[in-house]
Amino acid sequence: MKSGASSILEKALREFASVALMTGPCTLDLFVVEHDQFGQPEVAKLVAAIQSSSIHVGRIGSRHRLADFVVGRLITTTGHIQILPDIERPDQNLDSQALQILRQAGIRSILIVPLDDPITFMVGIATISWPRPTRFAVGELENLLAGRKRLSKVVALYLQEYGVQIPEK
Repeated sequence: MKSGASSILEKALREFASVALMTGPCTLDLFVVEHDQFGQPEVAKLVAAIQSSSIHVGRIGSRHRLADFVVGRLITTTGHIQILPDIERPDQNLDSQALQILRQAGIRSILIVPLDDPITFMVGIATISWPRPTRFAVGELENLLAGRKRLSKVVALYLQEYGVQIPEK
């Protein structure tokens, strides 16, 4: 049986992913972020994934130190949404290791969205990846990012239910 937080997380994730799924086959991964004793983001843990229309929510995945994790490095260096419509373009500023990892995963295009609560630090990271170059129309990107605030709040609730301490700003 799913917990209340898992059910709410699944619903929010489906809403967030609905725009991306209209662009074609893609994968959405949701990572929660755990912080060190100084309140700095330290570890990302995969808790939900959508591939096409199949969704998996729960304690399903791997843990990654953000410093060693391609997605973590891209987010923690800027703190902003990263849109890479074609990883093969030289202006995407990916180092060779990151490019190799993304290629091996079959990713050609990726959108990386930090999830943060207005009261707390970063609570999660959502990634949407495609096996082909993908561009968003302005309206599509706005619709996708409109769900970011709700998803951030739901991730914070999910973390609280599982006893994860979230540092305040």
